[in-house]
Amino acid sequence: LCSVNMADGVTSIGTNAFVGCDLKTITLPNSIKTIGRCALPFDIVFRGTKEQWAAIDKWDSSLSANCIGI
Repeated sequence: LCSVNMADGVTSIGTNAFVGCDLKTITLPNSIKTIGRCALPFDIVFRGTKEQWAAIDKWDSSLSANCIGI
């Protein structure tokens, strides 16, 4: 498994959700509202606007550096 494409309607990703996974990228729907600490230690593609990305409650400020597509 190299990538995950999260389904529309998913609103939260818990702390450490993908720790230990060998994923390279994850694609998130614009329905995401919270991302837990250390949940996404790889590249992120967000299916939404920059404003929607900024509105997500992110426990890890480094996530913005991982976001490769909005």
